[in-house]
Amino acid sequence: MNVLSTCLPGALAAVALALSVACSGSQTRETPRPATTSATEPADDPSPGPATAEPGPTPAPAPSPMQPPRPEPATPPDRMPTKVGDVHDFPPGTPDGILRQALHCAIDIVEESSAFACYAQLNVLSNRDTDIALTHLRSYQWKVFRQRAASYVMATSPFTIRVTRRDPESGDAKQVKVFLFSKARDFPAPITLQKDGSRWWIYSNSL
Repeated sequence: MNVLSTCLPGALAAVALALSVACSGSQTRETPRPATTSATEPADDPSPGPATAEPGPTPAPAPSPMQPPRPEPATPPDRMPTKVGDVHDFPPGTPDGILRQALHCAIDIVEESSAFACYAQLNVLSNRDTDIALTHLRSYQWKVFRQRAASYVMATSPFTIRVTRRDPESGDAKQVKVFLFSKARDFPAPITLQKDGSRWWIYSNSL
């Protein structure tokens, strides 16, 4: 056996080993890169954020301070006043307002026919709707009232009369009798007013 035949198997084995090592060195394994965070996309944060509280029920508003009581509405003009005593307020449309107008006709208007016409227009229709009714009104009610009207005036500034009694004293009656004090008579005298619609009229006059 010569030397070449003896060494050939060993040489082949060495060559094969070298080739194996070379091949294994040329193959590189790719190591996974760490994930990079984009500048425009924030990385996902696995930790949960702060919990958002759910809105609760709306609290009831605080109670407002007690409101002052509202003033009572003024007495409507067509209601009967209840004041007894010195009166110096004469709302239009009330019995007192009609009485103030009647005294004005008797005291302030000098010319007789004009004064009587002023007074007659304050009476109910049945007292003035015929010539006979007007004659009776002029001869009885008006004549005495014209003479004594000034005695029922307690003061002129402000204009004041003195009511001693009302019958009835209150309510929604269709008639009211008002008694006036006179500086020229021993006893108060009455005048009766009657309501027709929303206005008061003189029904009878004993002043």
